[in-house]
Amino acid sequence: MVEVAQLSSRRAATHVLRKVEMLDEDALRAACLELSKQTMWVEVESVADGYYKTAMHHLEFIEGQGRDPNMLTRAVNYIAHTHADPVMQGDQGWFLDMMMALIELACPNAGQTTKSAEFLADIEIGIEEILSTTDEEE
Repeated sequence: MVEVAQLSSRRAATHVLRKVEMLDEDALRAACLELSKQTMWVEVESVADGYYKTAMHHLEFIEGQGRDPNMLTRAVNYIAHTHADPVMQGDQGWFLDMMMALIELACPNAGQTTKSAEFLADIEIGIEEILSTTDEEE
């Protein structure tokens, strides 16, 4: 078992914020289209457009935090790979909720109590496990 203190210090030593860039809207649209293909078999384009608009809802906040707006595309790619399922049938509600949670984790805006921050340590351990077993892109 990895101790949280060890994990935090190791992560702090290797953590580098990404360079802030302009949003690559084409890449974000492509990621939304891929997500739509995972959740729908018809009306793929219109559903992808809805995902794109929902993702863009977070752009001003991310840029205001001085962060790379392309995290939107990375979040959509993560959702498409990990959470998308045809039972979603293009429902935008689950996507909005998922984006809100992921953006808050990647670009924190809310302070935490000691008790609520305990879950962040669980997330940190899970991320460390995922990153240590991540395969190269197919």
